[in-house]
Amino acid sequence: MKRSLTAWVLANAIGFGLAFLVIMQLVNLVELGQWSWSDEEIGSGFRAYLARLVSLLGAGAILGIAQCRLLRINSASRGNWILYSAVGYSAASLIIWPLMYFDSWGGTPMPIEPIVNLVGGGSLAGVAQYFYFRRLNIDAGKWLGLWVLGLIASVIPVGLTFAILFGPLDVSLGWPVEVAINGLITGAVAAFISGGAFFKALSASGN
Repeated sequence: MKRSLTAWVLANAIGFGLAFLVIMQLVNLVELGQWSWSDEEIGSGFRAYLARLVSLLGAGAILGIAQCRLLRINSASRGNWILYSAVGYSAASLIIWPLMYFDSWGGTPMPIEPIVNLVGGGSLAGVAQYFYFRRLNIDAGKWLGLWVLGLIASVIPVGLTFAILFGPLDVSLGWPVEVAINGLITGAVAAFISGGAFFKALSASGN
């Protein structure tokens, strides 16, 4: 696939959209043992904590796979990219676990969950990917900074989108659709803001 900013934005939008869906689905599967979505209160046992780790690992792997479509790397390196992405993304569990312990995860008026799952997880995945780039002697420091900035900035268009949908338009959406839209916007904004620096870093290294 030819590298282009448009394609990179689409790859990350789809990657984050699917990643957030994977998080929600794996939490239901691991914690509650069911495929169907549930509004049950978050548990506090081992399975509840494990569910967050497993779901974030899955989300990071999905994001890494989506990004690999444009990286033009061999199968071995592709596996490493996905592994780094998954492990980095899963580090967000270190943020989620204390919030769960102090009953601050789930059911709060602030959108803590999507911000941590997308902005936090995506930022930590980027940090891991940066260290993978360093192994390949690729200077991706500027990209990482813009990537994190883009993820943080995405909170604004996400908030505006849902304010319009739930406000003037009075649109009723199911959880899967809301989650997918949240991820799509987050990934698109982050990729658009940081894409130029990303490709410049790859080109400078001859990749």
